[in-house]
Amino acid sequence: MKKTLLYILILFPVLLFSQGSLLIIGGGSESDEQDGWSTEPYSWAVQQSANKKVAIISYSNESNWMRNYFVDHCGALSAKDFKINSSTLANSQSTYDSLMNYDVVFLKGGDQWNYYATYKNTLTQQAIEDKWAEGGVICGTSAGLAVLSEVIFTAERGSVYPDECIEDPNNQYVALENDFFHFFPEYVFDSHFTDRGRSGRMLGFLANWKLNHNELIRGIGIDETTAMTISKDRIGTVYGTGAANFYKPISSDPFHLDGDMLIVDSLEICQLLHACTINFNTGEISGLAEVFEPLVEEENGNYIILASGGDALSDNQDMLENFVNLCGNPSDPVLIITGSDDAVAGTFKTKLISLGAQNIQIFSGVASMSEDPDFEMAINGAAKFLFLNNEFYILEHFLEQGNNGALLADRITHDGKVIAFVGDNSRFAGKTVIENYLLYNAAGTGSLVFKNGLALLKTTIIIPNSFKNSDMYMNPAAGIPYAMLQNKARFGIWLTRKNFIKYAPAEQNTFVTSFGNAPAMIIELKNTKGDFATKTYSAQYNTPKMIAGFESMKIRVINSPIKIQTGSKISAYSIREKLQGKAMPVKVFPNPAFENICVDSPEQKVSVSLYSSSGHLVFNEPAYKYSHQINLLHLPGGIYLIEVRNNFKLTFREKVIVKH
Repeated sequence: MKKTLLYILILFPVLLFSQGSLLIIGGGSESDEQDGWSTEPYSWAVQQSANKKVAIISYSNESNWMRNYFVDHCGALSAKDFKINSSTLANSQSTYDSLMNYDVVFLKGGDQWNYYATYKNTLTQQAIEDKWAEGGVICGTSAGLAVLSEVIFTAERGSVYPDECIEDPNNQYVALENDFFHFFPEYVFDSHFTDRGRSGRMLGFLANWKLNHNELIRGIGIDETTAMTISKDRIGTVYGTGAANFYKPISSDPFHLDGDMLIVDSLEICQLLHACTINFNTGEISGLAEVFEPLVEEENGNYIILASGGDALSDNQDMLENFVNLCGNPSDPVLIITGSDDAVAGTFKTKLISLGAQNIQIFSGVASMSEDPDFEMAINGAAKFLFLNNEFYILEHFLEQGNNGALLADRITHDGKVIAFVGDNSRFAGKTVIENYLLYNAAGTGSLVFKNGLALLKTTIIIPNSFKNSDMYMNPAAGIPYAMLQNKARFGIWLTRKNFIKYAPAEQNTFVTSFGNAPAMIIELKNTKGDFATKTYSAQYNTPKMIAGFESMKIRVINSPIKIQTGSKISAYSIREKLQGKAMPVKVFPNPAFENICVDSPEQKVSVSLYSSSGHLVFNEPAYKYSHQINLLHLPGGIYLIEVRNNFKLTFREKVIVKH
């Protein structure tokens, strides 16, 4: 019991010395409409204060709207703007005296460097600290939030982007200080969190502080149009349309560098939605009810998968080198699957040849090629497959219609195959494809589209181009955890144009690692309570953001030679395991066979295909049935391979002998 209590206190130290309350807001515009997202937390701030008077501080702008909002909608008796844009004004005794007449102090957005550089060691800073000590309520939105934690990102040299932080957490733009306010010790705050994809930025902040100050701190990121109140007894309550995001180291030495690149052993992350609470004294969380755990625990495919984060040929030099020379042999036949325009595929073919590949064919995975005999021969003969420049809805249709689509879907699951995906097409490899992830604000408007992927990785979701442009940062940041909970997947992987991942079996286990000039971020679900956002901006909006809430996941940042084990066995339905006598839920009889062979699947409807020993498709029954019968009289005697599929996914293989 004592050990448990000590552990809790280490993770969530009791902050007994502070007196005031906090309201931290992730930015975005407030709403004075009916049931507007901001009215409840802003009203809370007013109700916590003694005199219900609000001082609104800004560096560069004032707003009649904000003053009126606090009075007309949030219960304030009065509200006043304080435009404090010089050190002289900030250090004025009259400024101090005036501020001390208000029990709610609200720091607006803007540039936190202006607040830090102008207010540090002035009477304005003193007034805010004194008001806190008297039990006042200190509030901040956007830049105003950023300066309220103990460790603050000052933005002295401008903003810093998440990809810059994982590529180098010590880059010149990561300017952190701890000599301003001390309202929330051992934390750093950040705003616009999911909306600007700032998970990597938060990891960079935490790593920078540990590596340069030898002190572990935690992080809180607040999404736009989202707020968290923190009461005097350290109970946090979340309000609004997004999440409060918590980052907590779970080991004493989680951060390392590979050159300049960030490596993160493991952090626990938590995303709390509207009406959720957290007790900072104990770590107890409430408000998330449904339990989520992966439907499939492990990746066990007996093949190699490469997936890159960028689309350009220049983004894929290292992956193509790996594909040709470190996966199988350069002489292995390569099949490039592309869209209707094969011009880009031609440039990749030229590069593959320059790397030593000797046998390369290009075919378009489109409906018109569904019965093409040359395509069929290429599919059967390929040892390596490269997917690039495909639109998923077109490829999806091709795979579901005709012999070549079914054949391709089957052959890429065969033991020992190498399957590579370029950039955007990397999404296809996993359990779920997030379709319109490049569309501006799709997650914010609740319009992300999820489809079943190829499921070569059965419990993994991949997003490439994670930081392609700032207009779509939110889609990868929100989309992966949302899809993981929605589809109960175990792993989510964010890729950038500077890296690629490799999935491969080794000694009966399976592993994923990352290569390139940027590390890969990987999130893992094991078992957690969770939910999905339902609160909207106001009553006039009926579509919530696609934000997932969860109590606990783990996040890691890796690059080779670091590996993450994704499975403890290989290819549960491979031919080798069947021949070793492992039981299967399908019965094939008689074997050897003479005139007919029967396939019974008592538990599920399946389709059946039969291949010659050379890999030629000799029979295909696409209809899903519990029982199939194949007439063999037209076939020569020999060894054949029968394959059974459920929902286009291979579930069973067995060798059969035909005798005449």
